[in-house]
Order: sequence, then structure tokens, then C-alpha cells
Amino acid sequence: MSEQMHPEELWTTRNGERRYTGHNGRGGRVEMGPVEQEGAFTPGELMKLALAGCAGMSSDFRFRRVLGDDYQVTIRVEATKHAEDDRYDAFRETFEIDLSSLDEETRAKTIASAQAAIDRLCTVGNTIKASAPISPAEYL
Repeated sequence: MSEQMHPEELWTTRNGERRYTGHNGRGGRVEMGPVEQEGAFTPGELMKLALAGCAGMSSDFRFRRVLGDDYQVTIRVEATKHAEDDRYDAFRETFEIDLSSLDEETRAKTIASAQAAIDRLCTVGNTIKASAPISPAEYL
């Protein structure tokens, strides 16, 4: 049985033609708009960033335990787009992380542990994999 929806304090406000600001209840803000808008993210870019951020946060403990608190990582996400249906067909994450200090066995175990954590804990990735339905919008 699935859990009930829990409303989080998230909203977006319109600032102009195809321009919006996203907000959360903790004071976070993000500018959204078309690719032509300087300093803004498109919704598709935010989706890819959410996937990368979720993977990073989910694997952080595993890497920190082996590499130390100050390890550095850049996570890139690419997506193939199905232009006709205006959706993404697939995503690919690339971790740019220095594992050269690890022997081959520790490296392999660390990567496997990090991936297992991502597969178990990344809400964004798990939601994409499960193809969560979207209810029709309510208009108040």
C-alpha cells in the first residue's frame, strides 16, 4: 500500500513570460525560465540536477567513510530526449571523483556500496524508475 501524500511547503510564482521562481518553506529559491533567460534553470535542467544531487547525497556517507570528509566530487547528468513526446528517454550519471588512492578491491567495494546506497536511498531516481503517476492539476 502506498503512503499518503505529504504536502511540503513548495510553490512557484510567475515573474513574467515563461519565468518563475520556485520556493520552499526553508527560504530556498530557484529561478526557472527558458534557455534564453540568463541565470535561470529550465525545468528539465532542474530535473537532471535533482537526480545528480540525490545521487550525491545518497552516496555521500559511503565515499566520505573511505575518502574522508573533504573528498571532492562533481556529478554530471546527461539525458536523451524524445523530442516528439517532449520527454526524456534515459539518464546517465557520471561521477568525477578521485579514487586513485584506493587499491582495486577497495575501489570496487566503494563503488558498489555507493551505487547500492543510490539505488536504495535516492528518491528522485527511484521515482523516475517507477514512473510515478501525476494527478491532474487542481485549479483554485
